Amino acid sequence: MQMLSKNPIYRRLIYYPLSLVFYGVTFLRNLYYDLVGTASSQVSCMVISIGNITSGGTGKTPIAIYISSILIKKGYSTALLSRGYLRKTSGTVLVSKGEGPICKWEDCGDEAFMVSSHTKSVPIVVDNNRTRGANYIIKTFNPDIIILDDAFQHRSIRRNMDIVLINGNDTIKDHKLLPYGTLREPWSNIKRSNMLFITKQKPNTYLNKKLEQAQIPIFETKTINYISRTYNFSSRHIDKNKNVFLISGIADSSFFIKTVEELGFSIIGHSIFQDHFNYSKKNILDIEKKASAIGANYIITTEKDWVKIIDLKPTYRIIVINIKIKLLNEDGFINLVDNMSKSVTFPKQKQHQQR
Repeated sequence: MQMLSKNPIYRRLIYYPLSLVFYGVTFLRNLYYDLVGTASSQVSCMVISIGNITSGGTGKTPIAIYISSILIKKGYSTALLSRGYLRKTSGTVLVSKGEGPICKWEDCGDEAFMVSSHTKSVPIVVDNNRTRGANYIIKTFNPDIIILDDAFQHRSIRRNMDIVLINGNDTIKDHKLLPYGTLREPWSNIKRSNMLFITKQKPNTYLNKKLEQAQIPIFETKTINYISRTYNFSSRHIDKNKNVFLISGIADSSFFIKTVEELGFSIIGHSIFQDHFNYSKKNILDIEKKASAIGANYIITTEKDWVKIIDLKPTYRIIVINIKIKLLNEDGFINLVDNMSKSVTFPKQKQHQQR
């Protein structure tokens, strides 16, 4: 099935008709929100949405961490709300009061758990009902700003600012509707956003042309890859001139491979799993066996994978790679937030403007 799915004829015969159905569903859904003013709920604080128009691999999690941190530094009390994708719980779950995770990753989702490990003074809540989650945050923490994670398509709650992340690697093949391509909705709907963040790399010629036509403010980003201080072995010295075996269950494994290569390691094997993969003890034992058989000095994984692996007590020496993303024009972004905040009439925003 995997070989057939890569066959252009098979993809066109099977996936293209499905993408037409997908188009119909997304068109009707967006038409509903466009026409029915009461379809989206408004909450009593400023709301910033971070999302994308393609499926995964744009860096939403590190961007959410980065934006929440610079808003806190600017003086905005900030909270983060996500749905908690693939969590084992339902309803509203408090992930963090702003001092690190207070629940298991299984109860809130791997990404929300990871964000809570990197943010200070930022309460984090997961709820598939965004309005209910936002109202819980307001009642409990009364923030100036709520950041919605992965919410461009989730229009049930009104937002004051929509940020859409675009992978600079996108090609014309990517920009076809799911499942034929990676678009979650037609590219023309990018007009709903207030600004675009370009991640991973500078956009190619094809993407540059589409971005120019969109006529939406664009912010370039810088990606910083580094080795985490979190290991399962005692030595703090890591020799990069060694052979490594990779584990990844993320949306963009190709970028992870490139990152490890740029850090100087020699990749001799790789186990690739689906995004948000939930590892079992058997998975880890099999991976360690493969790494040992080919003579890998280390296993390398992502932080998103590590939060699900650590409790399985791996015995192989595992290195964790972290990624930070920051804006090249941070001041320009903050100015837009400040201007937007001044136009919001909620009492909390008025208090902030007077500080």
